[in-house]
Amino acid sequence: MNPEAARLARELRRHDVVVDLGDETFRLKKSFETATKAGAKYILIVGGKRSGSRAFALKNLATGEQISVHAHS
Repeated sequence: MNPEAARLARELRRHDVVVDLGDETFRLKKSFETATKAGAKYILIVGGKRSGSRAFALKNLATGEQISVHAHS
């Protein structure tokens, strides 16, 4: 598991945000489908091209709009 994603998940949960993390079988398309079925409004993409950086992609599942978000220390 991505340690930055785990840290971010803990922080979001402290603010009562429901967070689900992928595991070693993670597939982006499948995660989008699962999130949509669960009623999620947004998906935060951590890792991949962004791993090692403090920027993540936040995607609005209703509109498809995606923005870059920079994490604070």
